[in-house]
Amino acid sequence: MKTYLANIILRIQKYSQKLDNLTLLIDLKDESYLFSHGFFDENILALKIDGREEYAFLVNETKFDRELSSADRILEFLQRKYIAPELKKQTFEYPYYQPYRFYWNTLKK
Repeated sequence: MKTYLANIILRIQKYSQKLDNLTLLIDLKDESYLFSHGFFDENILALKIDGREEYAFLVNETKFDRELSSADRILEFLQRKYIAPELKKQTFEYPYYQPYRFYWNTLKK
């Protein structure tokens, strides 16, 4: 079983549907995994491995046949669906924001 480090899950949890007290124990030949709720929507279920900052992803294959066939593609999908619109919204709300630049070496006494 492959698991992945995914800090994006912490950023998108506010969009997750709630699963009350979801814990899942999976026993494999040589090891067991205890999972808890990480993230859930109609497309993806991310299960957090207990005691680690790693996730296992399950994809709704009725919606995505092979498009989300790797962790990188799943993370890109989540980025496009949740993070990019949030950033676009922030940019729209603050259209006149321009970052300040600080030039340390150009200051003279």
